[in-house]
Amino acid sequence: MLGVVVLANLAAVLGLVDPNPLVSVSHLATVTKAGLLAGENTIDPNSGFTAQSLGHLAALDLLHGHLPWWDPFEGVGAPLAGEMQSAALFPLTVLLALPNGQLPFHMVLELVAGLAAWRLLLRLGVSRWIAAGAGAAFALDGTFSWFQHAAVNPVAFLPLLLLGVERARAAAGSGAAHRWALIAVALALSLYAGFPETAYLDGLLTVAWAVVRAGGLPRAALGCYARKLSAGVAVGAALAAPILVAFVDYLHSAYLGDHASGFDAAALPHAGLAPFLVPYVFGPIFGFGSSDPTLQAIWGNVGGYLTTSLLLLCVIGCWSRRLRPLRVALVIWIVVGVGRIYAITPLQRLFDLLPDMRQVAAYRYLPPSIELAAVVLGALAIDDLRRRAVPRLYVLGALCLSAAAVLGALSAGRGVVSSIGGTPHARTWIGGSVAWGLGMLGVVAIAAVALRGRARVALLVGCMVVDAAAMFVLPQLSAPRSASIDTRLVQAVRSAAGHGRIFSIGPFQPNYGSYFGIGQVGINDVPVPKRYARFILTHLDPNVVPTIFTGATQQSPSGPGPVQELADHERFYEAIGVSALVTLPGIIAPALARSMGLTLAYSDPVADVYRLPHPAPPFSVTGPCTLSRPDATGVTADCRGPATVVMDQLFMPGWSATVAGRPVAVSPRGPLFQSVRVGPGRQRITFTFEPPHEQVALAALAAGALAVLAGWWLGATDRRLLPATGRVSSGWPPARPGCPARTPGMTRTPSGPSPPRGRSRRQR
Repeated sequence: MLGVVVLANLAAVLGLVDPNPLVSVSHLATVTKAGLLAGENTIDPNSGFTAQSLGHLAALDLLHGHLPWWDPFEGVGAPLAGEMQSAALFPLTVLLALPNGQLPFHMVLELVAGLAAWRLLLRLGVSRWIAAGAGAAFALDGTFSWFQHAAVNPVAFLPLLLLGVERARAAAGSGAAHRWALIAVALALSLYAGFPETAYLDGLLTVAWAVVRAGGLPRAALGCYARKLSAGVAVGAALAAPILVAFVDYLHSAYLGDHASGFDAAALPHAGLAPFLVPYVFGPIFGFGSSDPTLQAIWGNVGGYLTTSLLLLCVIGCWSRRLRPLRVALVIWIVVGVGRIYAITPLQRLFDLLPDMRQVAAYRYLPPSIELAAVVLGALAIDDLRRRAVPRLYVLGALCLSAAAVLGALSAGRGVVSSIGGTPHARTWIGGSVAWGLGMLGVVAIAAVALRGRARVALLVGCMVVDAAAMFVLPQLSAPRSASIDTRLVQAVRSAAGHGRIFSIGPFQPNYGSYFGIGQVGINDVPVPKRYARFILTHLDPNVVPTIFTGATQQSPSGPGPVQELADHERFYEAIGVSALVTLPGIIAPALARSMGLTLAYSDPVADVYRLPHPAPPFSVTGPCTLSRPDATGVTADCRGPATVVMDQLFMPGWSATVAGRPVAVSPRGPLFQSVRVGPGRQRITFTFEPPHEQVALAALAAGALAVLAGWWLGATDRRLLPATGRVSSGWPPARPGCPARTPGMTRTPSGPSPPRGRSRRQR
């Protein structure tokens, strides 16, 4: 599995391409050698705006021994862990401290996903090599291929969660104790991974899987099974309590934009079915048709794809009676999920009956669970063919059905194909993609019908892995082959800003101030603090969406642009500490610069940097005081009488302060900031942020960790007391309330007692 992941990412590992979002998203780089292919190497620029920039800050905090609760550089300060997309408390986030840390970060996720899928399929009775091939296909699935931001992080733990359910089911059926710890760990990691929507939709598939798998258990074991699942979920929630508490506390003070409601009506156009089954029929990501709104809507909102080889294997996997309820449930999940994504009305309405669908962008974050369901069905199909359990006639029928689905999807996308048909190289992409997709259908069908034994299995597994790898690698070839970061500009911005903040119009995109440790009032994030969102619309720029306050995106194209809004509201920018302005070269006319009092501090081919005349300091005081030695957490005040010291970080519940080591109350000051009262004398004032209720959450984490360790230790003790055959020794374990004791001859497998041995190869 490791070799497959490394080979699939080999171009980036060897430095032949540079997928670093800092190059493509920050607008601080100069590309000296473009990618081999047109377009982008990833769908969502949040790979840089949130995942890289905020994750890098969180990694540095962790490496310096600080819990990353607060980001002082985003806007006027915002919660960091509670924002979630930073994955601030996720164990792998420390890799983002590296210059191109996203590459090893995602390679580890892909490896975990593949290994977990492999172990899950072994639990379902699939042969080892087939399970390994299917695990490799899931490690290189469509979501991992097209995404690099936080939405992909929880995907790795979906098969791990399902494996935990299978372990709990096997233990309930055989009378074993515990076996719920894997559920707890997988659930906690899914939540720490930083994207609640993906984790929630994956959780829905897990619930469906757990319910269906209860059907094969004896009635006496159902209560034990339910208790194991409940224990796993409860302990998992306890393990994830620090991030859940931080997130929920932030939501009370957050502006969510479109995520507050309205997603139950959002879906992709039917034309998107074409790249869902033939991924590059519309060319590379954002490679063609920049003026086609349908194509832009598809690339801007799609969440993954299936390969045609996997599609045919899915249909073949519907035949066998082994694990029939699970197969039916997976088919229903795929069909209803695809209907939800592409606005097939009855299926869309059916899916939206599930809880909280108004707040979840299901059309974008459903594909990972659909891809895993398809991989499981595909692996079962190959295993059925290995067992000679599928008639040839059914394989031919499955081929016809799959080909019809592909042709129907291509027909739905014919309007987009026509719009890009005249673009150079577009016809090559269209023809090549269709030929590859239909060709893979043909090869899989031939292997399933004409071959036998190991050759059949090898070709089927090979098709599944090669198809997945080819589709995975193509976007990497759109990444730049060579680029340089303008470090001189970064240093110039840091020097011009001093202890203040910057506002950028063009270069130095949000939230890269967090990456470089420079305060930046621009913001590109969800959620954002409600106080700051209100301040943006009323005092900084009424013509923006507060979650995308970037100096580039306007709500109404006919309204004032960012330069005019800055000129009209300059005193408010200065009031929140903006001391430097970063723009594209030459967009500030000299006359406007003079009227605003701007001073040019730096200029190069990438950007101009101006100083503003009257920025507010990070700390201010009302009363007979002088302030000195300001830093990120506090200031020293030398007062001759009572005074109020104001810090220009956003006030939110969770802030505390000490004056000369003594706790004092923190109060809001104006529409945004916070203050403390101080008495006469020289004293150090220190401000600290920690989400409310976090001490209780940390206690829950400790209790959950102890529960997991106890569960694993007791489970290991149980296994050590079993004979090497895995069969039950006399009297162990004793029957537990609601859990049937093991009976002699019953092994610890998901399918119950072992089948009799000694059958011929043909019988097997």
